[in-house]
Amino acid sequence: MHAKLLVTVHPDSRVASGRGPKLLPETGLTRRDRSALLRLRTGCVWTAARRHAKGRCASPACSRCGDPETLEHLLCACPGLAQERSRVTTAYRSQGLPASTLEHLLFPSRPRLPALRSLVEFLDETGIAAYR
Repeated sequence: MHAKLLVTVHPDSRVASGRGPKLLPETGLTRRDRSALLRLRTGCVWTAARRHAKGRCASPACSRCGDPETLEHLLCACPGLAQERSRVTTAYRSQGLPASTLEHLLFPSRPRLPALRSLVEFLDETGIAAYR
């Protein structure tokens, strides 16, 4: 009974409606990779916008382009990361997955390993994996 109540008041509307996000694959990703993806999925990434909101840095601006540095900005829009992001987009599309929104990248309809690995490589290459 309590578990049902907790699910219905969950802050993630997908979980509250009974349609939680697809789980990450059980095999094929290292513990470190799974951890990085879970941090992104739960919003536990210290972007400049988040650090600024918590009083931990002077500006919410992205160091690459000057726009507010949110997770969505880094993964979907920052012009300074366009080249690296194109590899992720290509990997997702080659698996038949859309890759234009934060939702598409973090919660693919079919969690394919090559696509998720390309996202982890992007996080490592750009330094976003270290935003803790």
